[in-house]
Amino acid sequence: MRILKLIPILCLVVFSACKDPMDRYYKDDKYKVGGSPLLEELKKNPQYSTFTLLLEETNFLKEFEEANVILTIWVPLDDYMPAEVMTLTKEEKIRMLRNHISLTSINSEALKSQRQVASLSGRFMPTTYSNGIFTVDGAELLNMDITCSNGMIHEISEWFPPRVTLYEYISNLDGDYSIFRDSLFGRNIVSFDQDSSVAENVGPDGKPVWVPVYKTTNNILDYADLDDITQTFTVFIPTNEAIAGMYRDMSNYLQEANYEITSEDSARWMDWLMRTCIINGQREYEPDMVFSNSLWQRNDSDEEKMKWETNAMYSFRTNFQEVYDTEPDKYLNGWSYNLNKIRVPKTMYVVTTEFNPYTIRQNTEQTEGSNMAANPQGLDSWVGHIQSNSSGSRTNPDGVFIQFGRSGMIEDATETAYYSYKSAAMVEEENELTGEVTSSLQGIPVMPGYYDVIIRFTNESLDGLANQTDSVQVSINGSTFNVRGITSNTYNRDDRYAITDLYIPGQYEPATVEIRLYDATETDNVKYRAWRRIRVGLTKLVPTSADSNYM
Repeated sequence: MRILKLIPILCLVVFSACKDPMDRYYKDDKYKVGGSPLLEELKKNPQYSTFTLLLEETNFLKEFEEANVILTIWVPLDDYMPAEVMTLTKEEKIRMLRNHISLTSINSEALKSQRQVASLSGRFMPTTYSNGIFTVDGAELLNMDITCSNGMIHEISEWFPPRVTLYEYISNLDGDYSIFRDSLFGRNIVSFDQDSSVAENVGPDGKPVWVPVYKTTNNILDYADLDDITQTFTVFIPTNEAIAGMYRDMSNYLQEANYEITSEDSARWMDWLMRTCIINGQREYEPDMVFSNSLWQRNDSDEEKMKWETNAMYSFRTNFQEVYDTEPDKYLNGWSYNLNKIRVPKTMYVVTTEFNPYTIRQNTEQTEGSNMAANPQGLDSWVGHIQSNSSGSRTNPDGVFIQFGRSGMIEDATETAYYSYKSAAMVEEENELTGEVTSSLQGIPVMPGYYDVIIRFTNESLDGLANQTDSVQVSINGSTFNVRGITSNTYNRDDRYAITDLYIPGQYEPATVEIRLYDATETDNVKYRAWRRIRVGLTKLVPTSADSNYM
C-alpha cells in the first residue's frame, strides 16, 4: 500500500505543475481516456514485450486498477531495454517500473507547457518541447497519446534507469572517492533537539525527564540538501589523488613563501572545495566556464567572513579543474562529474593591504634638517634614501615629501636617488599591568601573488617650476613599473591604479617599496639638474582577478 499512499502527494505535484494544461486537457473530448486498459494496450504491441512482461511478473498495476487510478506509462521499446533487465530482483524491477509511470493521464498538449513530470519513484523528470519534438528526462517521445481506459501511453527512445539521489550516491562512495565522502559527511553534528523532544514526567530532582529527539546539522548540506528531490544540483567529485594533489600544491606554495602552515589551513582548503564543488542546478560542463556558487553566502561570523574576502574564490572555474569525462552522471536530483585535478585559488592568502609611507618616520618636523636619519630607533634597514646633498624630506598626515637633489645628471641620479619604505603600520599596545600605551612600527606581511597596485602621488611645485609633470619608477620586491603624469591634481584620485595584475615575488614578510625618478626623454618629463619634490601617500595592494591568483 505504500504506492497508494504516494498518490495524494504526487497528484498534487503533477496538477499544481500543469493546472491550466490539465484543465484544457479534460475539457477536450479528443484527449479523454478511453479504449482498452493499459496492460491490454501494451500487449498489442510486440515491441513493448519486455516492459509488459515486467508488469505481469510483478503484478505492479493491480493496486492501481483496483483503486481506479489513472496513470501515464512511458514505455521503452525492446531494443532500448538493457539486456540484464530480466536478471534484476523483483524489488529492482519494481523500482524501474516506478520510474516509467506517472499519476494522472498526461497528454502531449499538457506536456508543451510543463517543465517536469513526477514519476511514482518520486523523481521529477525534466521535459522539453521544441520544433515538434518532446523529451522526458532526455528521452525523445516517439509515439504519443495512446489513450486507454485507465490512462495514457507514450513511447520513448530509451529507458529511464533507476536513480538515487546525489546524497545516496555520495553516501555509498568508496575506494578512490572516500576522502570526499568522509569530508562531507564528517561535518554532520548530532545534537539534542529540545524543541522536538517531549518531557514525559518529572524526575526525583524536579527536572523534566525527556524522551530525546536528536537532529543532525551539516554546514554544507544544510545549504545544499542533496537528498531533496524537489531541487537539482551539480556536484564535482574529486578522487582521493586529486585531493592529495590539492594539498601538495597549496603546501608547496605556502612553504616557498615561508608561511607557517597549520591545521587551520588544510581545513580551509577543504572548506573551499566543499563550498565550490556543489552548485545549484544541473550545469553542463564547458571549457572556460565560471560556475558561481551561492553556498558561501552564509550567515558566517565577521571573523569567518574576513577569511574569505574575495567572493570570486567561491567560483568553480573549469580552466583550473580537470574532469575525467565532460558528460555528467545523472541522478535523481542532479548531475555529477569526477575530478582528477583540483587547483585552489591563492586568492585566499592574497589579501588587500594598505599602508602609508609616513608611518616609518616619527617626529621628523622636530629633527633639525628634517633629514632621513630621523627614522624610528631599530629600523635603520628601512631607511629611505635620497641623494646625499638634498635637503631631506618631511612628513605630514597625507604622506611623505621626497625631495630629489640636483647634483649630477638625471641618468646618474636615478641610480642613486631613491626612497624606500616597507609595508608597516604604527600599532598601539597597552601594558596590562601599568596601563601605559606605547606605539611601535610593525611590519605588515604581504603574500607573494598578483595584485593591482594603487599609490597616491602628487607633484609639489619647487624652485618656481609650476605645472610640473613628473614620472617615477616604482619597485615592489623587485617587480618594477612606471607611473607617469604625476601632477598637482593627481593625489586625491583614489581610483587611480598605478598598475594592474603585478606579480609581487618574495616571501610572507613585509614588502619593500622603492621609488626613483623615472629617466624618460619626453619633453614634459623630468628636467635635468632640477630639484624634484614628490609626495607619496597611501599605498594599496589589492588582489587582482581570481584567474591570476590561481597561479
